[in-house]
Amino acid sequence: MMKINSTRIGMVVLMAILLTLSFNIAYAINESVNATESMNCSDLRNCVENCTKIQNCSAYLSCTENCTALQSEANAANATSACCEHFGVPLSPSIYLLNFLLLYFTNPEIGANMPAYRAAIPQEVYKCLAENPEGCPYADMAQYFGEQALKSGDSQNNNNSWPSYCRTDPKWQALAPPEYRQPDQINQPLGREKADQLARDLGIDQDMILTDEEYECMIGRPPRGPAREIIFVCTNDLTNSKGNAAIPLSSYGLSLNAQGDIRSNCAPDAPCLIFNQLAKGPLEVIAKECGFADKLKHLVNETPFMEFVNETPSCQLTTAPSCIAEATCPCSGGQSNNSCAARPL
Repeated sequence: MMKINSTRIGMVVLMAILLTLSFNIAYAINESVNATESMNCSDLRNCVENCTKIQNCSAYLSCTENCTALQSEANAANATSACCEHFGVPLSPSIYLLNFLLLYFTNPEIGANMPAYRAAIPQEVYKCLAENPEGCPYADMAQYFGEQALKSGDSQNNNNSWPSYCRTDPKWQALAPPEYRQPDQINQPLGREKADQLARDLGIDQDMILTDEEYECMIGRPPRGPAREIIFVCTNDLTNSKGNAAIPLSSYGLSLNAQGDIRSNCAPDAPCLIFNQLAKGPLEVIAKECGFADKLKHLVNETPFMEFVNETPSCQLTTAPSCIAEATCPCSGGQSNNSCAARPL
């Protein structure tokens, strides 16, 4: 008698469990249908119509999962494009600080004309340069810089950081230009006071700095030879800040070429990209010729010069040919995955 009762009780419990599971599955499927029918997935309705029995719902559930994944991906892409920003690689910490070391070493007044702040390249300008890294007509792009200058600083220019391949030691990274907070800071030069402090922070002392005669010898006078002409033009491109250029673009890491096109300072065939090759030999020859070889040696050995030299290739090569980096931003989870590359707005 007890055995029969146990069996009956067991069957009742089992039936209750099965009924509960069936109800939960049916409820979950009903909720999934309600939640997903509005997603406009092309195959979802067919899956729903064929889902007439519990055992035939695997196709529907698979379709729902695919649809949800696609929707999530689209939402993430839209969110990323809304806040994702792009910056000229010349403003990245290692490259900016390396260029500052060289320019301040040659002439502190020139170093003081480097940008104090960085600014995101307007999306329309970025899209054009991503497709045409050699340059885009400034006449066509000027309006987008103008629109950006009219905006006031807000959350759009907060918390964006460089991708991992463009970073350096945090103690040096803190010395690189921050993002602008007010429009009048765009293309603003460092100024002599900030430049002198930055030089001290990087270990430059007065004995390293070229005399006026040494600088004049290094830069040369027109008509200059190829190496000196590259140094002269690259210097101008890196210091095209307000008050030092007719069309200031320093906060973007961009410059104008002879044809009136804007491009990154390290875009294909840009003078500053070519200067990288000069630093491997011709600059040393000029240093010996002009009598500042020992000063150059002190600069290299007593500052983070070589640390920056070793770090710059990863940023330049990874972002080639446009030489524009995508910032990591909060809405992409602190990641930079090129999800914004040349995305239509």
